[in-house]
Amino acid sequence: MEKLLLTALCVLGLSGIGHAQTDIYTPYKNKDLWTADTLYIGAGFARLDYKPVKIWLVGNEAALDGELYYVDPTTGKEYFLFGNHEAPGRVVNVTDLVNVPLGVTLTFVYKVVGLGGWSKGEDHMGELSQPKYTGPNKKGSKYYSPTSSDDNNNESRRFGHRWSVAGRINKDVLEFGFEDDSTPTSDMDFDDIVYGVDGLTLVNFQRTAKVRSYIW
Repeated sequence: MEKLLLTALCVLGLSGIGHAQTDIYTPYKNKDLWTADTLYIGAGFARLDYKPVKIWLVGNEAALDGELYYVDPTTGKEYFLFGNHEAPGRVVNVTDLVNVPLGVTLTFVYKVVGLGGWSKGEDHMGELSQPKYTGPNKKGSKYYSPTSSDDNNNESRRFGHRWSVAGRINKDVLEFGFEDDSTPTSDMDFDDIVYGVDGLTLVNFQRTAKVRSYIW
């Protein structure tokens, strides 16, 4: 059944899913938080079968207080999943909260809700609190954060309007993480909150004239 659905989605071009970036990110800090061999900046998600979609908190290196939400692609309603300073290991079954459709872009949003232990962020709370979405975060998209790492003081840490990375641990399990600091001095290490997820796949939207490859 999964193979038939996957074939149908590829033929249809995964209708409703936009192009994502496929730049590779190599962790340079807190490497023990990551398990995937390869992390992609601005990766997208899709559900391709009826397995439950479960998410768990792996850990975080954040001083700021933040919260993760799942965005229902049908209604736009946001469903609260985690606070970033909860104990690692707690699991949330997203499919118990809301219907998670097949074959469309699935979006998670991370929001900074407080300064926590970062006293130097007092003058930047308006910028820091802008929502940070999974996916390519393209201008004109329904889910778009106006902040951009292209303002970063360090040229090697500029990734445009993208604040998350994701990778595959194995056939069934993914991981993804967010950068919460959107100021020009951000370290862009994407480990301010890291999650594991079962029941979704990463989606590759690179296309050529002859080859259409959608699934990592």
